[in-house]
Amino acid sequence: MKKTYFLCSIILFVCINHTIEAQTKPNIVIIHTDDNDFYHWGFGGGPLLSPTIDRIAKEGIKATEYHVTSSVCTPSRYSLLTGKYAGRCEEEVFTKAFPTDKPYSVEWNTFIDAEKETIFPKILSANGYNTAFVGKWHLFKDVYKEKFDANENYLASETDKKLKEMQADAVAKIKKCGFDYAASVVIANNDDHPLRELQYHNLDWTAKGAVDFINLQKKEKPFFMIVNTTGHHGPCLEESIDQPISKTYAGKIEGMEGLLPPRSSIRDRIVKKGYVPNFETISTVWTDDCVNAIFKALEKNKLDKNTVIIFISDHNRHYNKGTCYRSGTRTVFAMRYPEKIAECSSTDLPFQNIDLYPTLLDMANIKLPQSVKTDGKSVWDELLGKKPSTAMKEMFFEFGYARAIQWGRWRYIATRLPQPQIEMMKTGKATKALNITGKQAFTMPLFKFYPQYFDTDQLYDIATDPDEQMNLANDATLADTLQVLKQKLQKYTLSFRHPFDVMNTNEYFQSEAYKELVKKSFSPEEIKNNYWIQKKCY
Repeated sequence: MKKTYFLCSIILFVCINHTIEAQTKPNIVIIHTDDNDFYHWGFGGGPLLSPTIDRIAKEGIKATEYHVTSSVCTPSRYSLLTGKYAGRCEEEVFTKAFPTDKPYSVEWNTFIDAEKETIFPKILSANGYNTAFVGKWHLFKDVYKEKFDANENYLASETDKKLKEMQADAVAKIKKCGFDYAASVVIANNDDHPLRELQYHNLDWTAKGAVDFINLQKKEKPFFMIVNTTGHHGPCLEESIDQPISKTYAGKIEGMEGLLPPRSSIRDRIVKKGYVPNFETISTVWTDDCVNAIFKALEKNKLDKNTVIIFISDHNRHYNKGTCYRSGTRTVFAMRYPEKIAECSSTDLPFQNIDLYPTLLDMANIKLPQSVKTDGKSVWDELLGKKPSTAMKEMFFEFGYARAIQWGRWRYIATRLPQPQIEMMKTGKATKALNITGKQAFTMPLFKFYPQYFDTDQLYDIATDPDEQMNLANDATLADTLQVLKQKLQKYTLSFRHPFDVMNTNEYFQSEAYKELVKKSFSPEEIKNNYWIQKKCY
């Protein structure tokens, strides 16, 4: 009898201890949006159309110097999940394209290899968290495994079967990367879907995946969930909100009505608040509705008080995406944590998406395994106010064949196109100056906003020139500053497997022939036909 009583006491103690531990570890929800500028949200100075998202900032902390390492979807998402710069990608598409004796170009090519990468949700899962992924992934090399005819009817039985198989395959691959749960997976950009009928957003379906996961949770075990919404990225949402709510990447799904306010009400709600319904305002309202559904599910399940909610974006908007400019890498950050963070807080701490990996582990009181290496550093103590923010913190950026560093008030950008791309321009195979990804210049970005875009070395004083319009690299009075920044940037580039010569540039870029190609890229016709202008919803 005594032995039985003693054994029961031990079991009860263990159960109580696990419950207390789960209650002390916070639940963590990341709302990760797509292509966002500050002006899309009320707390960022935009229209007052996002009360729930603004609540995160009002009831917590917002950051004014949060940056991503790369200013397009795939490498930014890679860095967030791995805590590493995208140039360290080990997936075979990247490694085969760029042997270690050649420079690499970071683009939409840095996928996650589940066998080689340890994403932070995997560590959370190993330490007692239930982990979930919902929404846009954009980290697969084999985007669409099933073959479709573009004009297939998504309701046809055979097509529906293929859609469900494709969704199941995506869920399985994401789980293999380290998540316990995955749902409502948008494999890549919506307008890349092989079926024309499915080239639309569906944030009701995204909300369903998130709410379903929250409803499964128990207080005895903490959870982590990242919800990647697609609003503000193309295709235009004016068309998407007019589609049937049941139309999803997983085929027809019934029963989602009532989870969000009716789509038919979005335009009217915008007008009633004194704004014009368009792609951006509709995106803001629909995304806020999705986040509100998540809040309601947390509150209904009495999970909201011990849940950290972080609101971020993968990069800034299309005038500056696909560059190393500050206005492309700097984006929104807000965090609500009722138990730890004071309301209406703000920080000018410079930090990046790679820093969230160790920060979230610190938040959960989990040690980073010695076998796992990240580029990020925890900023948890700074966000809590236990440490002062360091305005002189260095930040490294990369996109295409450009690398950049921000240090205090200075940002230095170096572009080093490889020799084959230089030969294309020399021999006339390229009729315009090649952009920083080594491609014909009309593809991106909006050159008229960056008059020094094609300069191989660029130095900006972001304290006086935050929009980076005046290149100071040739200012003799700043020669020492430029040299210091080059040395700092070289410290980063030398840590990669691939070469990048910060200190030297090819003499071709000083030639009259190159300057003529640059002029052609800046012609009014080229700007008019620019990809990012034509794709207004990007």
